[in-house]
Amino acid sequence: MNTMDNHRTRNTSRKDVLSPTPPTQGGGKRLSSYLSSSYFNAADKLYSKKVRKRIIAYVESYDDVAFWRTLLEEFESEDYYFQVMLPSSTSLAKGKKMVLMNTLNTENLGKSMIACVDSDYDFLLQGATKTSQKVNRNQYVLQTYTYAIENYHCFAESLHEVCVQATLNDRSILNFETYLRRYSEIVYPLFLWNIWFYRQQDTNTFPMYEFHACTGLRDISLRYPERSWMRCNNR
Repeated sequence: MNTMDNHRTRNTSRKDVLSPTPPTQGGGKRLSSYLSSSYFNAADKLYSKKVRKRIIAYVESYDDVAFWRTLLEEFESEDYYFQVMLPSSTSLAKGKKMVLMNTLNTENLGKSMIACVDSDYDFLLQGATKTSQKVNRNQYVLQTYTYAIENYHCFAESLHEVCVQATLNDRSILNFETYLRRYSEIVYPLFLWNIWFYRQQDTNTFPMYEFHACTGLRDISLRYPERSWMRCNNR
């Protein structure tokens, strides 16, 4: 090994060895397609046992990074920490769970590499589709158990606080919890039908856009808020 080779070896950092997007092979296929928990676990062994182990947590989009970062941080210790990132900085956009699943190959997930995804309908489908099987049957896939991370930011009990933060006015003019409870009771039967058709892998008979058209709230009156869900009930 010549002097230049020695210099390159000494300057190889932990980041270089553990990079989630290694260089391409001669055949043109990116080595990232071979990423696995075993790869990151083996790379960690190159360093002192005193160094905290890094666990890669892949998410669907940039919007998800902060949510999962905050959640996973509570479980960090002196022995390991999480690094939240996207498998690709160019190929993933919002809602691309299937791309995430295909990019990672869920069989390669493990103690050093996990995936964090929105549940969408997959938790409710309980294995009725291939994506649902991947999400529900792999212990290294963490899911929201709600449709998306937005459900944790915006729900009936939190909406008054959201309005206060947006308007700097603490006056309560609508009982969100009562209003949305009644709305939920009205749309629930249609929600079950929508889920049932998706469980049959039938996305044409009652697709989600029709479910939205039937249940969407429009022209909400603060004086007579019940009129909006009454119109929804009569559709």
